[in-house]
Amino acid sequence: MSDTTQRNQKSIDGIRRPSKWQRPANTRRRPTLPDATPDHEPDSDKPIDSLEADIEQSLDALINDEGSQRRDNDSDKSMRTGKRHSRKTAGKNRKKWSRKKKVIITIVIIILLAIATIVAYGFIALSKVSTIFSGNPIDILTPARLKEDNYGRSNILVFGTSEDDEGHSGAQLADSIMVLSVDQDTSDVAMFSIPRDLWIDYGVACSVGYSGKINATYLCGLESTGNDQSAASQQFATTVGRLLNMDISYYIKVDYGAISGVTDALGGIDVDIYSADERGIYDVQTGLNLPAGINHLNGEQALLLARARNSKGGYGLPRSNFDREKNQQRIVQALQKKAFNLGVLANPQQALSILDSLSDNIKTNVTMSELRQALDIALQMGDQNIRDIDISDLLTTGRIDSASAVIPTAGQGNFVELQSYLRQQLDESNSNGGEQ
Repeated sequence: MSDTTQRNQKSIDGIRRPSKWQRPANTRRRPTLPDATPDHEPDSDKPIDSLEADIEQSLDALINDEGSQRRDNDSDKSMRTGKRHSRKTAGKNRKKWSRKKKVIITIVIIILLAIATIVAYGFIALSKVSTIFSGNPIDILTPARLKEDNYGRSNILVFGTSEDDEGHSGAQLADSIMVLSVDQDTSDVAMFSIPRDLWIDYGVACSVGYSGKINATYLCGLESTGNDQSAASQQFATTVGRLLNMDISYYIKVDYGAISGVTDALGGIDVDIYSADERGIYDVQTGLNLPAGINHLNGEQALLLARARNSKGGYGLPRSNFDREKNQQRIVQALQKKAFNLGVLANPQQALSILDSLSDNIKTNVTMSELRQALDIALQMGDQNIRDIDISDLLTTGRIDSASAVIPTAGQGNFVELQSYLRQQLDESNSNGGEQ
């Protein structure tokens, strides 16, 4: 059939058909149409109205299919957008929660680290303290009252040796001897020094004899106890208590390093130099040279002051050991005042530094629970000075068996007057409620 004939026949049918079927725009699949093709001729038996209806039905199906596809596409897009939005929102929520969670975790970690640090610090401090004080370190949490005498006071012998000074002759002799007397109810603390040359009976056999200077008592105790430092120290306390008619339940043994270590740990101390010379002190033996008045001393200077007595010349210490003992008391008072002014008990670093300096240089029979009680007494004292009792007027010097010695003014071996004076001084502090 020719092209002209075909076009004429299409015109005869009354229907304008495209020469080639074109796919409608925005559709993804080909519509389902009647079997007719662009070159198909309609069946002669099929009426035109039926053919038109079929075409309209096919177009409607195409339109419906396209709308359904668009809705499907829109639905898919909405779902994808919704999923993206959901993931984005979830991500934001997770991110916000993560930040909050991180902040909470960080705070918790900081708190735990702080607690762990405090606990570790406490255990380190307690481990150092336990090398000084007897008993379980945990006992420091439960204070126990110190042992008291019949007058309600707790008495402690404090003595110093040079055992930590290598090569020092007479290292086991006590260079300084003090007694601290504490009233736990009034927080009154009194101290007095005992001259190292005071002549006494040891009460036991000793390499230096049955009697001699009191500074050899610790040495005699070491010899009689098989070199047991604790037993020798307790024996020393018992001997001093017998002489003074006092119940001395405790001892504190101090080596040279303790004085210099504590002083340096506190950043030095201010001491009002006790001198009979307006120029101050010059000691040939130690080389110490200090002006009169308030002096800021470091650890080495404090130790030299505790030893200076013009034994080989100098000036400022005409009474030798008596003047040295006075300066030793002033060192103790200066240490006490500096410690409280710095608030050492509230400063773990300084407290640990002090404990570290003391751990190898101090021995005592005070227990951990009694230490806690002592700390409470110290806190109640505040910056009030430890008061000193001067017994030098009740003592004099003399010679015994060609050796220089200190004896009571009442006579050799007669300590009754000294005992009565000490009792009076301590009783007055009790009746005055600890006031000076």
